Amino acid sequence: MDIEIEEYKESEDGVDYDGDSEDFHDMEEAFEPEPALLNRDIRKIPVTKLQLKTKDQFIIFFRDTMKEYTPSPREFTKEFGQNVLALRKRLLKLSEVRWVYYIPKYRELKVERIWRQFRDQVGVRKYFPNYTEIGFPSRAYFFNVMNTIFPGSIERMIQEVQKIHQAV
Repeated sequence: MDIEIEEYKESEDGVDYDGDSEDFHDMEEAFEPEPALLNRDIRKIPVTKLQLKTKDQFIIFFRDTMKEYTPSPREFTKEFGQNVLALRKRLLKLSEVRWVYYIPKYRELKVERIWRQFRDQVGVRKYFPNYTEIGFPSRAYFFNVMNTIFPGSIERMIQEVQKIHQAV
């Protein structure tokens, strides 16, 4: 394999967040990660046989060959692909993804707000590239991954926000 993999160190993503002060602190306690996903044994890939040199090759390998759910090409980086191969990051199997088909566009459901709250919970960052350069995960990838590692969390969050908006 023609790539070098440096030691991975999880660090702050360096993005300056200035947003509303309202958070979902009361709902945060209800979100427990799916243990089967966070603690499962990850398959070893014979990396010596792979000739992955570009991010597009990584995406095709993971999405088409391994049948895994990848971030959008805008978000996916070669570094993220290397970290997945080195087992420092993870991707969900397409068959495991609990798809979210509709997210209302309320400000309480902005990715920026929810990402700030959940990015440091156990196992969450393992499924996302480092967002120092691009800011936040895409809406679709973020909500699908969060709904998979925290089953039912997105539906509960949507219901809570809709109750608030219906009461107003």
